[in-house]
Amino acid sequence: MRSCLLALALVVVSATVCAAGVPDPANSDVDPCLVVCPAGDIVFHVTVRDFNNVPILNSSVFIDLCGCPGVVLCPASTTDPYLRPSNCQVAKLTDAQGHADFAIRAGGVCSGLGAKVYADGVFLAQRN
Repeated sequence: MRSCLLALALVVVSATVCAAGVPDPANSDVDPCLVVCPAGDIVFHVTVRDFNNVPILNSSVFIDLCGCPGVVLCPASTTDPYLRPSNCQVAKLTDAQGHADFAIRAGGVCSGLGAKVYADGVFLAQRN
């Protein structure tokens, strides 16, 4: 009986450890509205947390604006606080609190499918 309980405890602990560090959409926060400005003075906040509601450090947050053909990113600058994997995408790593704050330099209006927000490849939200 003890060996069965020990095995069960190991399975439960293993499952919890495996879930640690994987972004959980239910525990993560994404601002309700994505607003961009050519000056990059409007901040869009994303907080990434795991299954245990623990913030994830260095999670790769990716905002895909390809579904918004009316939104145009300003030319890349060395001072941009994010990376530009393509002409319609921005990416950034989270800090120790799981925060990735985007001050996206862009203009236009999203009349398409909306922007999609991912963390480490996990879909978090869609915003128009």
